[in-house]
Amino acid sequence: IRDDSCRQCNVQKAAADVGFYSDLRNRFRIRDAVDRFHRDHFRGKFVIGIHIRAGNGETGDFSERGRGIADVSQWQDNIVQRIMEIVDQQHVATDTVLFVATDTPSMVDHLRDKLESDNIPVVHWEQPRPTEGSGVLFGEQGKVARKGEQCLAGWENTFADMMLLSFA
Repeated sequence: IRDDSCRQCNVQKAAADVGFYSDLRNRFRIRDAVDRFHRDHFRGKFVIGIHIRAGNGETGDFSERGRGIADVSQWQDNIVQRIMEIVDQQHVATDTVLFVATDTPSMVDHLRDKLESDNIPVVHWEQPRPTEGSGVLFGEQGKVARKGEQCLAGWENTFADMMLLSFA
């Protein structure tokens, strides 16, 4: 395949993806709540977003592939240092907010403890999260939420996190 045809394919795929995800966002049944969160927390701010998959006690594929964070405390210190570097480079410390999307409840509190003294608010989408160390709400074999409404709510919260991360 020639380079030109590959580029054309990539452009067409990108256009199709934009259309698909824009339509999905527009049809999302809790879009108004996501838009309200965006307006209340992000408007006029420099938004740093982070999606943290620390391995909330998960087993199976996640742990077998070593995808968790081994030393959470060291990792958090490194992330805080990197966030402060970004803020310093952007010269917007008083207008910065950190948005955290995670399935590990303590992550939000730890980052909040470390950053709010530097006037960087830490916000997250309110949602039920699994108990610390208990795995995930859905998606891991043997730990899938079997109730339809609970599974749907978990998906909606995950999608809301991803929508909000797209503004970062």
